[in-house]
Amino acid sequence: MHRRFFKYSLRAVQNVEKRVILIIVTVNIIVFIFVQIFSIMPAKVTTLKQLAIEYCVCRNTFRKWIKPIEKQLKLTRQPLREWQVKMIFEFLDMP
Repeated sequence: MHRRFFKYSLRAVQNVEKRVILIIVTVNIIVFIFVQIFSIMPAKVTTLKQLAIEYCVCRNTFRKWIKPIEKQLKLTRQPLREWQVKMIFEFLDMP
């Protein structure tokens, strides 16, 4: 009887291990899909006024600060793109 119990308990443990591995793989796939979806979605919209508020200065002062890199930024009246915000943060450091 002891051998039979050991035999069945070993199978039960193997089945549990298979289920755990299946759950881990499923969770990894879900996380991967979630990351892919949110990397496609547009980033937070940022304007010069919002950045000026983060740096605790008025808009005109902020524009004077970024004057040296204004041509590289290719500023328009539209909200800033992610690469423009990164360039400003690199130039002025994080607020």
